[in-house]
Amino acid sequence: MNKKSILALLLALAMVFSMAACTKDKDNGSDSGDLPAYSQGIDENGFFEGVTAKDHVTLGQYEGIEVPASEVTVAKSEIEDEIAEMVSSYTETKEVMDRAAQLGDTVNIDYEGYMDGEQFDGGTGNNPSLVLGSGSFIDGFEDGIVGHKVGDNFDLDLHFPDPYPNNTDLSGKAVTFIVTLNSISETVEPSLTDSFVAEHFQEDYGYTTVAEMRSGIEEELRENKIYDYVLTQIENFAVSEVPESMVQYEAGCMKLYYEQFAAMYGMTLDDFVSGYGVSSFDELVEMFREELTASARNSLIYQAIAEDKGLSVTDEEMDAEFADMDESSLKDIKDYYGVPYIKCMMLNSKVATLIRDSAVVQ
Repeated sequence: MNKKSILALLLALAMVFSMAACTKDKDNGSDSGDLPAYSQGIDENGFFEGVTAKDHVTLGQYEGIEVPASEVTVAKSEIEDEIAEMVSSYTETKEVMDRAAQLGDTVNIDYEGYMDGEQFDGGTGNNPSLVLGSGSFIDGFEDGIVGHKVGDNFDLDLHFPDPYPNNTDLSGKAVTFIVTLNSISETVEPSLTDSFVAEHFQEDYGYTTVAEMRSGIEEELRENKIYDYVLTQIENFAVSEVPESMVQYEAGCMKLYYEQFAAMYGMTLDDFVSGYGVSSFDELVEMFREELTASARNSLIYQAIAEDKGLSVTDEEMDAEFADMDESSLKDIKDYYGVPYIKCMMLNSKVATLIRDSAVVQ
């Protein structure tokens, strides 16, 4: 399992704050020697310091979980949606000169709006781009552009809807827009052929044909459903108490996240979080305490399983995990996250793999 898949698993384990929220500059806001903030509160083996998780978690069945086949069936529409998303990265925009505008085209226009012969506020636009059929303008505006060619200048006699919340003074009023069509462009999607698949998806996914792509995506989606099902089962294990230190760890990660965004906007942390209707970060922690506790609870359950199975991560395993990464990049990752946190990630990955590999699909 590569680093990317480990990160994906951690997201699935509801460690959003500890994964994504701790993204700060390289020192990660560390105030404990050279240990990055990610790793503060985690010991050298990847376990939370001072926490014996099995003291707090009543473990249920986590090996041999039975998965109903109906829970992991992949619909054809799911496969096609995934293919469409992957192929969309290779769409091209092409300017159109030899035909009139049609629904789905992107047009660039100038327009002036008049009511009772006078221009009205907010009724003028210069060079905005508009996807015809998107419903971005009032009824009739986009349909009125359809059929016109580049360079056309035309009037659109329309009525604002009633009511019109954006400007109640215009509700139900008759208006005329004078529109100039500056350009038309269309989105051209590539044809899904074997050669296209081999060219764009062989290196990263190993797909060389459309059939392989569909089969591979179906298997991946099915695996994701199995993981989702079994991991949801263990989240229901009884937890007597979530250690406050683990909740505060999550809060610390969240703090770094908001400090980063505050700095981006040249604001203090308290000023930034005031957008949530609170006067201090401490108040924000209390606002999100339920979510922070839920994240810490999941971490506690995974650690309890790791303790129960005697799982550990060696330095050799960690190095092997990132063997395809150059030495400089690996050093950057270790400096950024800290070895304790990386081992914590890998422990969670081991737990998830153990649960998945032992699951039985009915």
